[in-house]
Amino acid sequence: MTNHERCEQAWTHLSSSRFQEAEQLFSEVLSRDANDARALRGMGRLARFTNRPDLALDMFARAVRADPESHEAQCDLAMELSNRGRLDDAIRALRVAVSLRSDIGRYHSFLGTLLGMRGQLARA
Repeated sequence: MTNHERCEQAWTHLSSSRFQEAEQLFSEVLSRDANDARALRGMGRLARFTNRPDLALDMFARAVRADPESHEAQCDLAMELSNRGRLDDAIRALRVAVSLRSDIGRYHSFLGTLLGMRGQLARA
């Protein structure tokens, strides 16, 4: 099985809340390629779902470093940063996501929410 196939299967497990199986497959991918952005994002999501926020933040930050053009990784990072109250950092990451995919409405909505929390809604 290729890393791509492992990742696909891991995401399927993750979406079905089969966390142990997902973690095993994501870990296998990352043992072969420590910079696989999709597996890093998957591990970040898994960590978020299993209440491991430090690991989630680390995985999302690594995913962004591995693939700065991934709007999904930027958005995941923004969400994790906002959960920690790091709104300025979250806004920066989300602005990157919006610049990469301006057609995704939920990014604009999330950015508006964060800017509103900072009292900067006019800058949305």
